[in-house]
Formats: sequence, structure tokens, C-alpha cells
Amino acid sequence: MYPRHHSRRSPGSRLAAIPVLVLLPLAMIALAGFVPAAHPAELALEPILSSDQDLLQVSPCADGSVGVLEMGRVTFLQPGGEVARRVQAAPGERLYLSVGGAYVGVRRARHGAADFAPTETFALRDAAGTTLWRIGPTEDVSYAISARGTVVGLSLNINVPERNRLHFYGAQGKQIAEV
Repeated sequence: MYPRHHSRRSPGSRLAAIPVLVLLPLAMIALAGFVPAAHPAELALEPILSSDQDLLQVSPCADGSVGVLEMGRVTFLQPGGEVARRVQAAPGERLYLSVGGAYVGVRRARHGAADFAPTETFALRDAAGTTLWRIGPTEDVSYAISARGTVVGLSLNINVPERNRLHFYGAQGKQIAEV
């Protein structure tokens, strides 16, 4: 059997906790008021991108730049706001930006409304703009790209939701799974 514990504590355990309970808040108060005199804390925000387009995605990149996806283009900005490069969609194309900004996907839809029409071609490009692989046609209508270049395509059937699928594409655009 296990030994029984009494509900009363010894006075020693309560006394040992008093210095910690008193000193910790005092230390926090002292540190909260500490501001170095030479460098007062100040926050200044400056606009680095002016556009009449909605921002669809902003992705910090490993090199310190930022990838900004707008409808029809991706702009890569240096930390100071200088444009490092732009990727412009051709008519009939839609762009996708990966998490981390290392990849850009380019989708061309088949006939019909561009938002819900199946894909004619999808190409994955690296940061330099080189096409790594291209697939198509597929039933996918939208894509997401991971930081490692894995692509997930969504096939959407609004009339028969049971037919909705996710397609996972790996190296060279090879479909590796369907859910």
C-alpha cells in the first residue's frame, strides 16, 4: 500500500516559498522599467510596397527577402523594400507562391471560368525562374506549394462534393498520393 499523506503542510515549506514569491515580482518590476538611455525604444513603420492589387500571400524567404503574391504577379522584396525581382503571369495564367518563397507555381486553366476550371498545365519553378517540372492536364483547380517544393492540388466538384480530392505531387510532378 501507498503511505497516506496528510492534508497539512509543514510550516517550513511555506516559509521557503516566501522569498521566491516576493523577489520574483520585484525583479520583474525592476526589469520592466529598465530602458537604456542611449537607445530609447521606438517603432517606425514605413510602406515598402504600394499597389492597387490585393495581397494574396506574404512569405518570408530564407535569404531575408519577402515574397508577395498579388493577383497576376509575385514580387520579391529585399529587407529595405527594394524590388529584387518580379514574376508576371501571362494572360490566362495564375501564380502560386510556396511557403518560404523558394518556388512559384504557374497554372493555366482549361476552357471555362479561370477560378474553377480544371488545369491545362501546372509548372513548378524555382527561385531563379527555371521550370523544374510541368504536368497537365489535371482535374485540379487550385494548388498549394510547401517550402520543400511538394505540391498539393485540389480538385473541386461543387455539384458532387464526394468527388473532391487532394493530389500530392513530388519530384518531377509525379503524383505520390490522393486523398
